[in-house]
Amino acid sequence: MLTLVERLQVSLKAKGMSRRRLAQLAEVHPNTLNGWFSGKTENPQTGQMKAVARVLGVNYEWLAAGMGDQTPAGAAENVIPYTAPPPALDLALMESSMLAVLQLLHQRRLKLSPERTVAGIMAVYEAAKGQGRSEITEADVTPLVRLFVG
Repeated sequence: MLTLVERLQVSLKAKGMSRRRLAQLAEVHPNTLNGWFSGKTENPQTGQMKAVARVLGVNYEWLAAGMGDQTPAGAAENVIPYTAPPPALDLALMESSMLAVLQLLHQRRLKLSPERTVAGIMAVYEAAKGQGRSEITEADVTPLVRLFVG
């Protein structure tokens, strides 16, 4: 029979999420989960364990005590959907994109709504990122003149 630590590890791996994300979705403090995963906490609180079992899509009795089936009947209706977070932004490239667009606006004395300004910044960022580049060139910003003026 698997230990609590092993059942937690198996369930978390099957779900493909981090402990941090599990703590957020189950509304359990990360330190509490760390105690469970390290084996230092022998008797987790029932409410917290039920929340973790629900997020992981496993049977509470199985997770808490190793009894019963791992997956409860009707699990599909009770599982919180999990979507992996989007890839991280390249902050240096984003900063470069912002500066390039803001300089263009200043040089051309253009005043745009915040929405159009952000759209321009994102267009420059996505174009450079899509080409695998880490710096913004004048060629990236020039097409925006038509977008901003037109």
